[in-house]
Amino acid sequence: MVSSEWLLRLLPAFIAFAGAWWGTRWGFSKYKKEKFWDATLKSYSNVLTSIEIISFFGLADEHKRVLYQGEGGLTSDSAIFNAAIRELIAASYSQSLYFSLEFNGLVRDFIVKANVSSVINHDDLIGEDEDGIRSIIYRQSEKLKAVAFESLELLNVQAKKDIRGHGIREKMSCLKKIVWRR
Repeated sequence: MVSSEWLLRLLPAFIAFAGAWWGTRWGFSKYKKEKFWDATLKSYSNVLTSIEIISFFGLADEHKRVLYQGEGGLTSDSAIFNAAIRELIAASYSQSLYFSLEFNGLVRDFIVKANVSSVINHDDLIGEDEDGIRSIIYRQSEKLKAVAFESLELLNVQAKKDIRGHGIREKMSCLKKIVWRR
């Protein structure tokens, strides 16, 4: 009799502890998933924004600098372009764990294609005046812009598949857990 009375007094404490432990565990796992999801969206956004900047500026002709008023003061189009290239290459390595294999492959393909399309043969520049050099750079810049626009379309489509697929998959897995427990 004494042991059952003792058990009845401890039972609410045990239930409260188990509920608190389960709630904390559930909340922390939800927090981790949300943080991972936020990082994933930011990674996709970084890559797409970098390629959009590349598609806008092309090779950023050094002979014709355009200045823009930004948060940190004046900046040139070549500085914006170079920052986008650096961001894209860094993201392709450091943030690749957030990407699907298809998206990561498309990013790597773009980097290779951009590298090929932006190469200027210096032998072509020999004997050219300033306008001729600007024309050669402009043609290469247009090639790079075309590659960037094409890749941007493919990457946008793949990003939508990955992002939408993730959201649906998460919701369906939660729904299955709820349904199958009953």
